[in-house]
Amino acid sequence: MAVFHFFAYISRGIFPRRSVLTARTCITCTDMATAAPSPVVYHISPTKLIPNSHLPLLYFPGFFRPSAASLKGRDSPTNSDNTPRVDAAEVYDHFLSHGWETQWVAKYGLSQPSHYHPETHECMAVLTGPGRIRFGVADLDADWRKNTPLSRQAQEQRHGQKTAGSSETQWGGDSAGEGVYYEPGGVELTVHAGDAFIIPAGVAHKSYDPEHPGQGDSAAEAIALTGGGFHGVSGDDTRKAVQDCELSGFTMIGAYPEGKDWTWAEGGAHVGNFEKVWSVGKPKLDPLVGKEGGLNSLWE
Repeated sequence: MAVFHFFAYISRGIFPRRSVLTARTCITCTDMATAAPSPVVYHISPTKLIPNSHLPLLYFPGFFRPSAASLKGRDSPTNSDNTPRVDAAEVYDHFLSHGWETQWVAKYGLSQPSHYHPETHECMAVLTGPGRIRFGVADLDADWRKNTPLSRQAQEQRHGQKTAGSSETQWGGDSAGEGVYYEPGGVELTVHAGDAFIIPAGVAHKSYDPEHPGQGDSAAEAIALTGGGFHGVSGDDTRKAVQDCELSGFTMIGAYPEGKDWTWAEGGAHVGNFEKVWSVGKPKLDPLVGKEGGLNSLWE
């Protein structure tokens, strides 16, 4: 199996004074001709506030394909707004076959706090998108307007300005100092339907829909489409509950090793005790590829 190593220089992290620091993140790409799909591998070092992990974040772009079976009478695997859609029930079945339990389907709003799970690993898959996820760094201000970089178009809409020029989406803080208060470094990605992630315990993540209209100054945080407060799917038939979720905007499905529940921690919660988070054991099976590849070979 051919393995290629290169370094990505990511300048997403910005100090409040807007001095840009560049994080050197090691990415390992494996040859996609192998039997099991190979992920993009991100080794994210601890920060002052976030433990992260010696185990890498595994990113599987396009792991799940949009499926016409999820469309309830539509002719193509898209939503009403003509964006691709992945069959949530198929993802549920896939996780279950590898000993991982789906605990939520979520629709993301304009922002959510950066957080990590100190007691369990997590797998997330994008059902509809696009959306944004920032990994590995803490928010430095509790105000979502200060810690969430919007697209340039969304910034201009927010401030009543006219969007002009290039049709390409640009990202970052604006001239009012919004969207720049988070730790330097980390990895920030635009994600799409079918993308999947295996997130080690301790690795911070912040999922948000930067194009979400919001409600005034409300961040419109994530909501659980499956009930249960994100801790388990409500109802007797959990598969049907997942399948019946109405998907639009940026939505994801989340699973954890069977028998594991998750807790929420934000930057600074384990300062001085990162080792406790790093001691979480390796799952028996990779939630995406099972016994071969994935975390089986990359989490050592």
